[in-house]
Amino acid sequence: MQNHSIFHDLKMDEMELLYSAYGDETGIQCALSLQEFVKDSGSYSKKIVDDLLDQITGGDHSKSIYQLKQRRNIPMKPPDDLKVPSVLIKEEHKLCNTCPDDSKQNMIGEAIGDNNNSVLDFLSMKTYSDMSLDISMLSSL
Repeated sequence: MQNHSIFHDLKMDEMELLYSAYGDETGIQCALSLQEFVKDSGSYSKKIVDDLLDQITGGDHSKSIYQLKQRRNIPMKPPDDLKVPSVLIKEEHKLCNTCPDDSKQNMIGEAIGDNNNSVLDFLSMKTYSDMSLDISMLSSL
């Protein structure tokens, strides 16, 4: 593990704490790299990175950083006080293997809110040939 200015000279128990938060050495390096990248930025940028890492680790990032700084006697606010306003961070929804039934109709060409099996009218676009749009594929229609 290369040295970072965020936490230099990590002890074995501190490394175990980082492994528990980030999973493996690659995760630790990525997290430290992100923190290193914004270390000279304002507190807002640091909070955004911390919140991103919390999103990825399920909150383990703030807990582990708080414990590391506490062990090293570095002053820090408790993890709950370091939250970015929720307006700025959008919660990611888990991906599912299937689409909801109401979204399938939009994927096969129906207009949103239109339930009468309408077809998209590509032929009406033939009149736009002078607008520098490549509509050569419409000539076969």
